[in-house]
Amino acid sequence: MAENNAAVLSVENMSVSIKTDSGIVRAVRGVSFSLNQGETLAIVGESGSGKTMTCKGVIGLLPPGGTIDGGTVKLNGLDVTHAHENTLRHIRGSTISMIFQDPLTSLNPTTPIGRQIEEMMLLHRPDMNKQARKARVLEMLDLVGISNPHERVKQYPHQFSGGMRQRVMIAIALTLSPKMLIADEPTTALDVTIQAQILELMKDIQRKTNTAIIIITHNLGVVASVADHVAVMYGGRIIEEGNSDDIFYRRKHPYTQGLLDSAPKINRAERRLFSIPGSPPDLVNPPEGCPFAARCGSRMKVCGAYQPPPIRFNGEHSAACWLYDGRAVRKEAGSNG
Repeated sequence: MAENNAAVLSVENMSVSIKTDSGIVRAVRGVSFSLNQGETLAIVGESGSGKTMTCKGVIGLLPPGGTIDGGTVKLNGLDVTHAHENTLRHIRGSTISMIFQDPLTSLNPTTPIGRQIEEMMLLHRPDMNKQARKARVLEMLDLVGISNPHERVKQYPHQFSGGMRQRVMIAIALTLSPKMLIADEPTTALDVTIQAQILELMKDIQRKTNTAIIIITHNLGVVASVADHVAVMYGGRIIEEGNSDDIFYRRKHPYTQGLLDSAPKINRAERRLFSIPGSPPDLVNPPEGCPFAARCGSRMKVCGAYQPPPIRFNGEHSAACWLYDGRAVRKEAGSNG
């Protein structure tokens, strides 16, 4: 996405490395995108593609050994790339919030859910009195569709279903009306019916609050339901981006095509489900060229040697693939001749 001066979030050429016993993992490599108020961006890709690390870099929650070692992250125009932990602690919850993948392990099993929602206000709004905090807790439970909130505030996480726990997590994340929300695989552990309810809830909340949302997912059904913009990640890079129609109906990158072909379809004639051959690249020793080259059926010699530049097609739609660069295609044709 092209950078907008009014963007809530602007990420420019961000790289994230993580020191491990096996070496330095280049988890995110030169990622750029921006997001405006009221928009939804879906970041899509296989496990290990860099989706979650990108967003953890944005919110300053990288694991031990993780650092942003290149690029910038601006939130509401403020550069938070290397902000002090005290600054980040103030920003989290009040300006940007994150819903983590598993609500059961994210919630404290020994604390009533009402108290867990109230903790956000105790930390960020010390001027709020007890009555105001209690009223806000009830308001948030009502907003996320939890019935009988006066009784539910006293209950513990184990007394809620998976879908209800996810609603509590959304309530916690939205308590202080942040400008931006990151949802990491928010429907993965839920059955199909509850998934639809959670997605509809997020869209409804966005309509009411104009919150900007990033959804991290590998589920293309989620993308079709909620996303205004889509960034496809592979090997720590964004390899294709565009609006939902671009990705579903005008996709260009072979990896994006593989993802779509891998999704089950009701009208599919074949019994066997397509899968992309091979494995994702080792990001301790990332490939020099296109990260997808080793698995791509359309690869050329140049693909393994040089990282392809993004080629823009129309509007915000672009793909980093040598297939659309005339220089590479001409050279390949000449070498084969």
